[in-house]
Amino acid sequence: MRISPTCRILFCAIATLTQFLRTQAQEPQHLSVNIGTVTRYSGSLPQSEAHDCQDFLANLELQMAAEFAKNSGVQYLDRGNLNQIFHEVHLSSGSLFDSSSGALRGLLGRLDYLIVAEASSPKAARVRVLDVETGAVKVATMCQPHTTIFGSVSTTPPDCISTIVGQVASLARVRLGVKQDRLTKAAAAQRATDEQRAKLFQNEKDEERRRAQRAQADNQQRAEEAHAAQLRQAELEQQIDALRPRYEDALGRLSAQTAFWKELEEQLRARGGSLRPEAQATLRSAHMAAKRCGVFLASAKPDSLTRCIDDLERKLDQLEQYK
Repeated sequence: MRISPTCRILFCAIATLTQFLRTQAQEPQHLSVNIGTVTRYSGSLPQSEAHDCQDFLANLELQMAAEFAKNSGVQYLDRGNLNQIFHEVHLSSGSLFDSSSGALRGLLGRLDYLIVAEASSPKAARVRVLDVETGAVKVATMCQPHTTIFGSVSTTPPDCISTIVGQVASLARVRLGVKQDRLTKAAAAQRATDEQRAKLFQNEKDEERRRAQRAQADNQQRAEEAHAAQLRQAELEQQIDALRPRYEDALGRLSAQTAFWKELEEQLRARGGSLRPEAQATLRSAHMAAKRCGVFLASAKPDSLTRCIDDLERKLDQLEQYK
Protein backbone atom coordinates (compact mmCIF):
# COMPACT_ATOMS: atom_id res chain seq x y z
CA MET A 1 0.00 0.00 0.00
CA ARG A 2 1.41 3.38 -1.03
CA ILE A 3 1.52 6.18 1.53
CA SER A 4 0.89 9.71 0.33
CA PRO A 5 3.56 12.41 0.85
CA THR A 6 1.23 14.21 3.24
CA CYS A 7 0.84 11.07 5.38
CA ARG A 8 4.60 10.50 5.43
CA ILE A 9 5.11 14.08 6.60
CA LEU A 10 2.43 13.60 9.26
CA PHE A 11 4.01 10.37 10.54
CA CYS A 12 7.43 12.02 10.66
CA ALA A 13 6.05 15.03 12.51
CA ILE A 14 4.21 12.91 15.07
CA ALA A 15 7.30 10.76 15.66
CA THR A 16 9.46 13.86 16.16
CA LEU A 17 7.00 15.47 18.54
CA THR A 18 6.43 12.21 20.44
CA GLN A 19 10.18 11.83 20.98
CA PHE A 20 10.33 15.39 22.27
CA LEU A 21 7.45 14.83 24.67
CA ARG A 22 9.00 11.57 25.90
CA THR A 23 12.21 13.43 26.63
CA GLN A 24 10.26 16.04 28.56
CA ALA A 25 8.44 13.35 30.55
CA GLN A 26 11.73 11.74 31.53
CA GLU A 27 12.89 15.00 33.12
CA PRO A 28 9.87 16.11 35.15
CA GLN A 29 11.89 18.40 37.41
CA HIS A 30 13.29 20.49 34.54
CA LEU A 31 10.92 23.37 33.91
CA SER A 32 10.91 25.17 30.62
CA VAL A 33 8.53 26.97 28.32
CA ASN A 34 7.93 24.95 25.16
CA ILE A 35 7.64 26.95 21.97
CA GLY A 36 7.19 25.87 18.36
CA THR A 37 6.78 27.68 15.08
CA VAL A 38 4.75 26.75 12.00
CA THR A 39 4.71 28.59 8.69
CA ARG A 40 2.00 28.77 6.08
CA TYR A 41 2.06 30.09 2.56
CA SER A 42 -1.39 31.51 1.77
CA GLY A 43 -0.83 33.21 -1.57
CA SER A 44 -1.41 32.33 -5.22
CA LEU A 45 1.76 33.73 -6.80
CA PRO A 46 3.56 32.26 -9.79
CA GLN A 47 5.72 29.27 -8.95
CA SER A 48 9.00 31.22 -8.80
CA GLU A 49 7.61 33.92 -6.52
CA ALA A 50 5.77 31.34 -4.39
CA HIS A 51 9.09 29.54 -3.95
CA ASP A 52 10.69 32.80 -2.83
CA CYS A 53 7.86 33.32 -0.34
CA GLN A 54 8.31 29.84 1.08
CA ASP A 55 12.06 30.41 1.35
CA PHE A 56 11.34 33.65 3.17
CA LEU A 57 9.11 31.84 5.67
CA ALA A 58 11.65 29.05 6.13
CA ASN A 59 14.45 31.54 6.78
CA LEU A 60 12.18 33.43 9.16
CA GLU A 61 11.56 30.24 11.12
CA LEU A 62 15.28 29.39 11.22
CA GLN A 63 16.20 32.87 12.39
CA MET A 64 13.47 32.63 15.04
CA ALA A 65 14.86 29.27 16.20
CA ALA A 66 18.40 30.71 16.38
CA GLU A 67 17.27 33.58 18.57
CA PHE A 68 15.23 31.37 20.89
CA ALA A 69 18.18 28.97 21.24
CA LYS A 70 20.02 31.74 23.10
CA ASN A 71 17.32 31.81 25.79
CA SER A 72 17.90 29.14 28.44
CA GLY A 73 14.37 29.39 29.78
CA VAL A 74 12.79 28.40 26.49
CA GLN A 75 12.64 24.93 24.95
CA TYR A 76 12.27 25.53 21.22
CA LEU A 77 10.87 22.76 19.05
CA ASP A 78 11.77 22.88 15.41
CA ARG A 79 8.47 22.32 13.73
CA GLY A 80 9.54 22.87 10.16
CA ASN A 81 8.40 19.34 9.33
CA LEU A 82 4.84 20.30 10.25
CA ASN A 83 4.52 23.02 7.63
CA GLN A 84 2.86 20.72 5.14
CA ILE A 85 0.27 19.71 7.72
CA PHE A 86 -0.79 23.31 8.11
CA HIS A 87 -1.12 23.58 4.34
CA GLU A 88 -3.79 20.88 4.62
CA VAL A 89 -5.35 21.92 7.96
CA HIS A 90 -5.87 25.67 8.43
CA LEU A 91 -5.52 27.31 11.81
CA SER A 92 -9.17 28.28 11.68
CA SER A 93 -10.25 24.66 11.37
CA GLY A 94 -12.48 23.49 14.21
CA SER A 95 -10.64 20.16 14.26
CA LEU A 96 -7.58 21.83 15.76
CA PHE A 97 -9.18 23.83 18.53
CA ASP A 98 -11.24 22.87 21.55
CA SER A 99 -14.48 24.83 21.24
CA SER A 100 -14.86 25.07 25.03
CA SER A 101 -11.44 26.58 25.79
CA GLY A 102 -9.97 27.56 22.44
CA ALA A 103 -6.83 25.51 23.24
CA LEU A 104 -5.16 23.42 20.58
CA ARG A 105 -6.02 19.77 20.61
CA GLY A 106 -3.82 16.69 20.56
CA LEU A 107 -0.03 16.76 20.46
CA LEU A 108 0.02 20.46 19.64
CA GLY A 109 -1.57 21.07 23.02
CA ARG A 110 1.68 20.06 24.75
CA LEU A 111 3.26 23.34 23.70
CA ASP A 112 3.01 26.51 25.75
CA TYR A 113 3.17 28.96 22.85
CA LEU A 114 2.75 28.38 19.14
CA ILE A 115 4.18 30.93 16.72
CA VAL A 116 2.33 31.06 13.42
CA ALA A 117 4.04 32.83 10.51
CA GLU A 118 1.82 33.29 7.47
CA ALA A 119 2.72 35.02 4.20
CA SER A 120 1.22 35.46 0.77
CA SER A 121 4.29 37.20 -0.71
CA PRO A 122 8.04 37.25 0.04
CA LYS A 123 7.82 40.87 1.17
CA ALA A 124 5.98 40.48 4.50
CA ALA A 125 4.72 37.87 6.90
CA ARG A 126 2.05 38.11 9.54
CA VAL A 127 3.31 36.57 12.79
CA ARG A 128 1.09 35.62 15.71
CA VAL A 129 2.01 34.09 19.06
CA LEU A 130 -0.76 31.88 20.40
CA ASP A 131 -1.15 30.83 24.01
CA VAL A 132 -1.87 27.15 23.49
CA GLU A 133 -3.49 26.78 26.90
CA THR A 134 -6.14 29.43 26.30
CA GLY A 135 -6.02 29.92 22.52
CA ALA A 136 -5.47 33.67 23.02
CA VAL A 137 -3.28 35.69 20.65
CA LYS A 138 -0.53 37.15 22.84
CA VAL A 139 1.57 38.85 20.11
CA ALA A 140 0.67 39.94 16.58
CA THR A 141 3.08 41.73 14.28
CA MET A 142 4.30 42.03 10.71
CA CYS A 143 7.75 40.83 9.66
CA GLN A 144 9.48 42.35 6.64
CA PRO A 145 12.88 41.16 5.42
CA HIS A 146 15.82 43.51 5.12
CA THR A 147 16.97 44.22 1.58
CA THR A 148 20.38 45.09 0.22
CA ILE A 149 21.13 48.20 -1.79
CA PHE A 150 20.67 46.03 -4.85
CA GLY A 151 17.10 45.14 -3.85
CA SER A 152 17.83 41.50 -2.91
CA VAL A 153 16.79 39.99 0.42
CA SER A 154 19.42 40.39 3.13
CA THR A 155 20.43 37.58 5.49
CA THR A 156 20.12 39.94 8.46
CA PRO A 157 17.21 38.81 10.68
CA PRO A 158 14.19 41.10 10.44
CA ASP A 159 13.69 43.54 13.29
CA CYS A 160 10.44 41.79 14.23
CA ILE A 161 12.32 38.71 15.43
CA SER A 162 14.04 40.44 18.34
CA THR A 163 10.71 42.03 19.27
CA ILE A 164 8.89 38.71 19.16
CA VAL A 165 11.64 36.89 21.09
CA GLY A 166 11.71 39.63 23.74
CA GLN A 167 7.94 39.58 24.19
CA VAL A 168 7.81 35.79 24.29
CA ALA A 169 10.69 35.74 26.78
CA SER A 170 8.64 38.00 29.07
CA LEU A 171 5.66 35.70 28.64
CA ALA A 172 7.93 32.72 29.31
CA ARG A 173 9.10 34.13 32.63
CA VAL A 174 5.51 34.51 33.76
CA ARG A 175 4.65 31.03 32.49
CA LEU A 176 7.66 29.55 34.29
CA GLY A 177 6.38 31.05 37.53
CA VAL A 178 2.95 29.57 36.86
CA LYS A 179 4.51 26.18 36.09
CA GLN A 180 6.64 26.30 39.21
CA ASP A 181 3.57 27.17 41.28
CA ARG A 182 1.63 24.33 39.66
CA LEU A 183 4.52 21.97 40.21
CA THR A 184 4.75 23.00 43.87
CA LYS A 185 1.01 22.53 44.33
CA ALA A 186 1.09 19.23 42.47
CA ALA A 187 3.99 18.04 44.63
CA ALA A 188 2.13 19.11 47.78
CA ALA A 189 -1.02 17.38 46.56
CA GLN A 190 1.00 14.27 45.72
CA ARG A 191 2.61 14.31 49.16
CA ALA A 192 -0.82 14.66 50.75
CA THR A 193 -2.10 11.82 48.60
CA ASP A 194 0.90 9.66 49.46
CA GLU A 195 0.48 10.43 53.16
CA GLN A 196 -3.23 9.61 52.94
CA ARG A 197 -2.47 6.37 51.13
CA ALA A 198 0.23 5.52 53.69
CA LYS A 199 -2.23 6.28 56.49
CA LEU A 200 -4.90 4.14 54.89
CA PHE A 201 -2.38 1.36 54.33
CA GLN A 202 -1.26 1.57 57.96
CA ASN A 203 -4.89 1.59 59.11
CA GLU A 204 -5.55 -1.49 57.01
CA LYS A 205 -2.50 -3.20 58.50
CA ASP A 206 -3.61 -2.25 62.01
CA GLU A 207 -7.12 -3.49 61.32
CA GLU A 208 -5.75 -6.70 59.85
CA ARG A 209 -3.59 -7.17 62.93
CA ARG A 210 -6.58 -6.53 65.20
CA ARG A 211 -8.66 -9.01 63.20
CA ALA A 212 -5.90 -11.59 63.56
CA GLN A 213 -5.71 -10.93 67.29
CA ARG A 214 -9.50 -11.22 67.63
CA ALA A 215 -9.48 -14.43 65.60
CA GLN A 216 -6.69 -15.82 67.78
CA ALA A 217 -8.56 -14.83 70.94
CA ASP A 218 -11.78 -16.38 69.59
CA ASN A 219 -9.96 -19.60 68.71
CA GLN A 220 -8.38 -19.70 72.15
CA GLN A 221 -11.74 -19.04 73.80
CA ARG A 222 -13.40 -21.78 71.75
CA ALA A 223 -10.59 -24.15 72.64
CA GLU A 224 -10.97 -23.31 76.32
CA GLU A 225 -14.74 -23.70 76.12
CA ALA A 226 -14.36 -27.04 74.37
CA HIS A 227 -11.90 -28.21 77.03
CA ALA A 228 -14.23 -27.01 79.80
CA ALA A 229 -17.13 -28.81 78.11
CA GLN A 230 -15.06 -31.99 77.97
CA LEU A 231 -14.26 -31.63 81.68
CA ARG A 232 -17.94 -31.04 82.52
CA GLN A 233 -18.94 -34.01 80.41
CA ALA A 234 -16.37 -36.21 82.14
CA GLU A 235 -17.57 -34.99 85.53
CA LEU A 236 -21.20 -35.66 84.59
CA GLU A 237 -20.30 -39.14 83.43
CA GLN A 238 -18.55 -39.78 86.74
CA GLN A 239 -21.63 -38.60 88.64
CA ILE A 240 -23.88 -40.76 86.47
CA ASP A 241 -21.64 -43.77 87.05
CA ALA A 242 -21.89 -43.10 90.80
CA LEU A 243 -25.71 -43.01 90.58
CA ARG A 244 -26.06 -46.03 88.33
CA PRO A 245 -25.94 -48.62 91.21
CA ARG A 246 -28.79 -46.80 93.03
CA TYR A 247 -30.81 -46.67 89.83
CA GLU A 248 -30.29 -50.34 89.09
CA ASP A 249 -31.12 -51.25 92.71
CA ALA A 250 -34.30 -49.17 92.47
CA LEU A 251 -35.24 -50.96 89.25
CA GLY A 252 -34.67 -54.29 90.97
CA ARG A 253 -36.90 -53.31 93.85
CA LEU A 254 -39.56 -52.07 91.41
CA SER A 255 -39.48 -55.38 89.56
CA ALA A 256 -39.94 -57.28 92.80
CA GLN A 257 -42.78 -55.00 93.93
CA THR A 258 -44.46 -55.34 90.56
CA ALA A 259 -44.33 -59.15 90.75
CA PHE A 260 -45.67 -59.14 94.31
CA TRP A 261 -48.61 -56.83 93.64
CA LYS A 262 -49.47 -58.60 90.39
CA GLU A 263 -49.68 -61.99 92.16
CA LEU A 264 -51.70 -60.44 94.98
CA GLU A 265 -54.09 -58.85 92.51
CA GLU A 266 -54.72 -62.20 90.82
CA GLN A 267 -55.45 -63.86 94.18
CA LEU A 268 -57.84 -61.09 95.19
CA ARG A 269 -59.61 -61.19 91.84
CA ALA A 270 -60.10 -64.94 92.24
CA ARG A 271 -61.88 -64.24 95.54
CA GLY A 272 -63.88 -61.39 94.05
CA GLY A 273 -61.73 -58.61 95.55
CA SER A 274 -59.27 -56.05 94.24
CA LEU A 275 -56.17 -54.12 95.20
CA ARG A 276 -56.48 -50.95 97.22
CA PRO A 277 -56.64 -47.91 94.87
CA GLU A 278 -53.72 -46.14 96.61
CA ALA A 279 -51.51 -49.19 96.04
CA GLN A 280 -52.43 -49.32 92.37
CA ALA A 281 -51.76 -45.53 91.97
CA THR A 282 -48.42 -45.73 93.78
CA LEU A 283 -47.31 -48.68 91.61
CA ARG A 284 -48.23 -46.83 88.41
CA SER A 285 -46.45 -43.71 89.67
CA ALA A 286 -43.32 -45.76 90.47
CA HIS A 287 -43.21 -47.14 86.91
CA MET A 288 -43.53 -43.62 85.49
CA ALA A 289 -40.73 -42.42 87.78
CA ALA A 290 -38.54 -45.31 86.60
CA LYS A 291 -39.05 -44.24 82.98
CA ARG A 292 -38.13 -40.64 83.81
CA CYS A 293 -35.01 -41.83 85.61
CA GLY A 294 -34.01 -43.77 82.52
CA VAL A 295 -34.28 -40.61 80.41
CA PHE A 296 -32.17 -38.63 82.87
CA LEU A 297 -29.60 -41.42 82.90
CA ALA A 298 -29.35 -41.47 79.11
CA SER A 299 -29.07 -37.67 78.87
CA ALA A 300 -26.40 -37.50 81.60
CA LYS A 301 -28.32 -35.26 84.01
CA PRO A 302 -27.07 -36.35 87.42
CA ASP A 303 -29.01 -33.75 89.45
CA SER A 304 -32.33 -34.65 87.84
CA LEU A 305 -31.46 -38.36 88.07
CA THR A 306 -30.74 -37.99 91.79
CA ARG A 307 -34.12 -36.34 92.45
CA CYS A 308 -35.85 -38.94 90.28
CA ILE A 309 -34.24 -41.89 92.12
CA ASP A 310 -35.15 -40.28 95.45
CA ASP A 311 -38.77 -40.03 94.30
CA LEU A 312 -38.75 -43.61 93.00
CA GLU A 313 -37.33 -44.91 96.27
CA ARG A 314 -40.02 -43.08 98.28
CA LYS A 315 -42.73 -44.69 96.19
CA LEU A 316 -41.12 -48.11 96.64
CA ASP A 317 -41.02 -47.51 100.39
CA GLN A 318 -44.74 -46.65 100.29
CA LEU A 319 -45.45 -49.91 98.49
CA GLU A 320 -43.54 -51.74 101.24
CA GLN A 321 -45.74 -50.07 103.80
CA TYR A 322 -48.90 -51.10 101.88
CA LYS A 323 -47.88 -54.76 102.13
